[in-house]
Amino acid sequence: MFDIGFWEVTLIAVVGLLVVGPERLPLVLGTVGRWLGRGRAYVSNVRRDIEREVRRVEAEARSQVDLAELGQAAKQAGAEVVAAKDALENNLQPDSQSGGSETPAVAKQLSGESQPIEQPARMKVATEGVEQ
Repeated sequence: MFDIGFWEVTLIAVVGLLVVGPERLPLVLGTVGRWLGRGRAYVSNVRRDIEREVRRVEAEARSQVDLAELGQAAKQAGAEVVAAKDALENNLQPDSQSGGSETPAVAKQLSGESQPIEQPARMKVATEGVEQ
C-alpha cells in the first residue's frame, strides 16, 4: 500500500519522540495502532461488500442468460412437438388413392412395399429342477 522503508520509519519515530516526548510516546503509538487497525478493518469490509455485490450482479446476469437459453430451448421443444403432432396427423389420415380407410403405413404393408415387422424371438425358460 504505502512504500515506507526502514529510514522513513526511523525518521518518523525520531520526530514523534521529539514532538510527543518519551512519556506519552507509547500511548500515542497505541492510539495510532488502533486507528490503523480500524482503518484496515473498514477497508477490508468495504472491499468484501464490493466483491459480494459484484458476485451477486454476475450471478444475476448469468441467471438472465440461463433463463434466455431455457426460453429458447422451450420454444424449440414446442416447435418439435407441433411438428411431430402434424406428422402423426398426416400419417393417420386415410389414403384417398387406395379408397380404403387404412393409413399410408398400413397401405404400404398391404401392397408389399415395406418389409414386415419381425416378431421378437421367444426366450426359452430353463425348467430343470422345477417341479410341476
